[in-house]
Amino acid sequence: MTSDVSLHDALATRRSIRDFTGRALPLERLQRLVWAAQGVTGAEGRRTAPSAHAFYPLRLRLVAGDVERLDAGLYEVGGAQAPKLLKPGDHRPALQAAALEEQPWVGKAAAILAFYADMEAVTRHFAAQPPPGARGARYVYIEAGAAAQNAWLQGTAEGLGGVLIAGFEDEATAQALDLAPPLAPLLYLCLGWPAPQT
Repeated sequence: MTSDVSLHDALATRRSIRDFTGRALPLERLQRLVWAAQGVTGAEGRRTAPSAHAFYPLRLRLVAGDVERLDAGLYEVGGAQAPKLLKPGDHRPALQAAALEEQPWVGKAAAILAFYADMEAVTRHFAAQPPPGARGARYVYIEAGAAAQNAWLQGTAEGLGGVLIAGFEDEATAQALDLAPPLAPLLYLCLGWPAPQT
């Protein structure tokens, strides 16, 4: 099943949704969001989101809380493969605890799509570009923003609600996502069915 919602309509109706129903998300919809974020679009390996020098340092993990046909856990996702379980259990409370200030929607999202990268590799790759040590990070943040927007717009077209989170304690978030240095969290997208507006 694909959505008949136009890109124009998805852009016009996309909002930050922080109140979710608690209803389980279909795995197929989440897989389409993953493809929108990082799907391969050609034989040469190009993807749905642009990447400087076609370096593609961005990676994705899925925190599944309430997803149909998927046990609660932390998964590696991306490409055409099925989600690969890294750690079982509900990791949403740890992400919520790592968020800056009060963000209860993190713990209530049915699923969370997390974007991360090897920051040392991207820094080395772009080391010759000024300013020294900073250009690669700039590029990866741009790539993460483009990929997250793609996923968010796909979610909007699918009728899902979402909110991007970048306000978090880096070390605690990395621990919740099972990321060891030089892997670093960049942002994540909380997802769920939008609760009715009162």
